[in-house]
Amino acid sequence: MESTSIVITCYNQAPFIGEAINSALSQTVPAREILVVDDGSTDQTGQIVGRYADVRYIHQGNQGLVAVTRNRGIQETKGTYIVFLDGDDRLLPKHLETSLKAFQQTPHAAAVCGLFREFGEQEGIISHICDPDDFYGMALRFPSIAHVITAMFKRSILAESGNFCTDPAINGCDDFELFLRLARRSVVHCHHELVAEHRYHSNQTTKNRALMLKSAMTAYRYQRPYILTHPQYTEDYVRSRRAAQDFWGQLSLNQLALSASRGEIGLALQYFWTLLRFFPLGLLHRICRKALNITIHRNQGHS
Repeated sequence: MESTSIVITCYNQAPFIGEAINSALSQTVPAREILVVDDGSTDQTGQIVGRYADVRYIHQGNQGLVAVTRNRGIQETKGTYIVFLDGDDRLLPKHLETSLKAFQQTPHAAAVCGLFREFGEQEGIISHICDPDDFYGMALRFPSIAHVITAMFKRSILAESGNFCTDPAINGCDDFELFLRLARRSVVHCHHELVAEHRYHSNQTTKNRALMLKSAMTAYRYQRPYILTHPQYTEDYVRSRRAAQDFWGQLSLNQLALSASRGEIGLALQYFWTLLRFFPLGLLHRICRKALNITIHRNQGHS
């Protein structure tokens, strides 16, 4: 009999984990099982999860990679379908109901997905224009569509595809890479319904700009062999990669400047070397602009 497992992954998310669990328990179509995989939390996360009798809890040594934690959840659950939820996010009540209906309409799909709403430090619904026959191209054009909390995955096809990539260089963009990998070999269907909420706060992975720059560029590098044999995606690939590089690169440059101004030399050097590798032209442009401004100010001071 077909059933659904919800896997909640977390690390030091005591302020939010209760909301995540409650959202999983409040589904209009109940899950067969709800599993929390804790990646070595040192706060009160475990005690909070322990209050929920219907939720299974696994505490593992810290791996530092959400892909490893999600794969542990896959190994430990039995449902025909799997929904993944980060411990600081929330599912909307009809996520499972909507996703299962979408699978009924596209039973051959590897995954179905929808929309999410941002809340916290940023707010708004992330939407896109869909091409139902080409999820791969659509995900290149609109990377935000590939957000794991909006999706329901078919376990069997997920396993055949190798589950989440555990390359440390792709940590932070492993869900984006998985969606693209699934779309290369199977159907991924977007139903366009709002099914999840993504929280923005100061401690989330995406606040590490250097990590996200490195992860995004690695995820795109993983696409090169496929793009070479499917040149119809070249333009979308180049444009999407450039946009991601510029977005995370500019944010990393800002963090570099901030770290340097605060005297955080070690952190500033980490940003510098990451930028030198993954956003060299942007780094050079910022250095040249800074040098030019210094020269202008000096000349004005001598005039």
